[in-house]
Amino acid sequence: MLSSLQCSNLLLDRYGRVFKSHLFGCPTVVSCDHELNMFVLQNEEKLFQVSYPKAMHGILGKFSLLIVSGDLHKKLRNIGASFISASKTKPDFLNSVEKMSISMMNSWKDCKEIGFYKEVKKFTLNLMVKHLLSIEPEEPLALKILEDFLTYMKGFVSLPVYLPGTPYASAVKARARLSATVREIITERKKEKLGVAKGDFLGVILSKGSLSDEETVSIVLDILLGGYETTATLMALIVYFLAHAPSALQKLKQEHYSIRQSKEDGEPLSWEDYQKMDFTCNVIYEAMRCGNVVKFVHRVALHDVKFKGYFIPSGWKILPVFTAAHFDPSLHENPMEFNPWRWTDKATIKKVMPFGGGYLTFEAGHLFFFTQLPPLCCGDRLTVKVSIDLKGKQKRREMSKSVIETPPKGGFSFDLCKRNEMLAKKGINPPTSFRKTGTTIVGLIFQDGVILGADTRATEGPIVCDKNCEKIHYMAPNIYCCGAGTAADTEAVTDMVSSQLQLHRYHTGRQSRVVTALTLLKRHLFNYQGHVSAALVLGGVDVTGPHLHTIYPHGSTDTLPFATMGSGSLAAMAVFESKYREGLTRDEGVALVTEAICSGIFNDLGSGSNVDVCVITKDGKEYLRNHLQPNPRTYISEKGYKFSKKTEVLATKITPLKEKVDIIEGGDAMEE
Repeated sequence: MLSSLQCSNLLLDRYGRVFKSHLFGCPTVVSCDHELNMFVLQNEEKLFQVSYPKAMHGILGKFSLLIVSGDLHKKLRNIGASFISASKTKPDFLNSVEKMSISMMNSWKDCKEIGFYKEVKKFTLNLMVKHLLSIEPEEPLALKILEDFLTYMKGFVSLPVYLPGTPYASAVKARARLSATVREIITERKKEKLGVAKGDFLGVILSKGSLSDEETVSIVLDILLGGYETTATLMALIVYFLAHAPSALQKLKQEHYSIRQSKEDGEPLSWEDYQKMDFTCNVIYEAMRCGNVVKFVHRVALHDVKFKGYFIPSGWKILPVFTAAHFDPSLHENPMEFNPWRWTDKATIKKVMPFGGGYLTFEAGHLFFFTQLPPLCCGDRLTVKVSIDLKGKQKRREMSKSVIETPPKGGFSFDLCKRNEMLAKKGINPPTSFRKTGTTIVGLIFQDGVILGADTRATEGPIVCDKNCEKIHYMAPNIYCCGAGTAADTEAVTDMVSSQLQLHRYHTGRQSRVVTALTLLKRHLFNYQGHVSAALVLGGVDVTGPHLHTIYPHGSTDTLPFATMGSGSLAAMAVFESKYREGLTRDEGVALVTEAICSGIFNDLGSGSNVDVCVITKDGKEYLRNHLQPNPRTYISEKGYKFSKKTEVLATKITPLKEKVDIIEGGDAMEE
């Protein structure tokens, strides 16, 4: 089974850093480009907006920070941020974290093996319940909240089917129970008029009185959700990475021991001590880069947006994928290596999503976690307990410089259709039929690659206008395309896509993929709905092997081991269906393609002249121009053909041009 990183690398190799897909029931742009991701997240509420799947709305609630936007989101987030800023430096909070950490590790003394991830999840939830609602871990109410929250989390990542007994339905009910528990606490506090007496997060909200009970419940559950999942995951990842990086672990211990030596025995750590842990911060930053706790977020475009040549239509979803940028070798040296020292370079922060600060402390064999963790990601809506938002004035200045460049709408112009309708009303009827075109083009897959073939006759109605034209067009060094239909359309379409493929090779430094050419061709033809008369047989060999596709003028496609198109396609198909087999050698394939083209030449008046063949393998291509001439000229006039070498000039007349200048007197004076 492929990991998520391997899957993302496969998609990058196949489609590039930015590509279109159809996820979550709507057209979606998947972005693995760091600059585009930053652009999307920095233009929150201006060009883009949060847009999580509707199934999540039922489980999160209508006032969740992940869903709401605009002024309501700012109000909810500011209330959370104000409490965080006020409480993170308080000695009571720091001592509470330290005591709960020691208590958790003391419970492991007689254990040979522990489930660290499970334990640390319980630790983070108990810590947040205590400082959000003033509920001690040993209280029965804390155990009830923990049980309901575990049920809630199981449904959060389940199939959103609301049927009795499903994890999703159980999660919705668990959230309702959690909401009821928080409402009971709110009602009790209001009756007793405690206000900020308990000094917890709920007390701060009630003292301000700016939120309704439903909004208060929602923000409490959001912080529990964010801290429980992302904080615990990051803490477990830090332990995992340090276990595989002994040099980083040793450096971390040295930093903590030096701070501990400056303290008295039993003296707790202060906020100033945590601020001295520079290498500890680097360890957490690197764990966030390598761990990718949040791999992507959901956004939707509010306007048509163009950025770096990418066009995102209004209403389309966009998924900024952070994992790809964090493991991009062009941004990070040895990106798969856990290396906290890379963060000593201040430029590193610009190559990843901006993080908040965090500390992890060792002391005398004990592990103390200080849960000052960042937001889920830059621009995301969920604040984790405790968090720092680094989007400062500089970020806002960068956002103000962003420019929306909206290109004109693409597609076929129907102006001429309106003109023809107007002429028809005046009695001027347009032509009743299109001019007949003729071609036979074929392709097949053989054991080493792809062979394409075409005739060389170009017709203009009943007239043969070119007996030796080229119908096999260059797309890329490893991709060629046969064209049938209007010669100008096939030339224009293939030349355009060929140039786009070349630019793509310059940008990626990789060989063009056949599926890339297929996507560009069919997308272009579909936009014009058959008004571009180009029927194509596309063939090539790339890193995934040989490929053969047919593309119809309306944009539909087929993928077959052999294919024919054009007015002589039926005759050619008869040859293929009777003689094609898998595993053909090169010579057998060339002979079969030649026979199929000849069948079209002899049975279709629009096809004729010579046979062109193109053999494409992984080692290169071989273009056999005029491989066979089945219709050589058999009649030559005995008198021959003579033409005069020049045309006689009968008369010459030279008319000199005289310059005429009119001078107007009394005109207006020139302005200075």
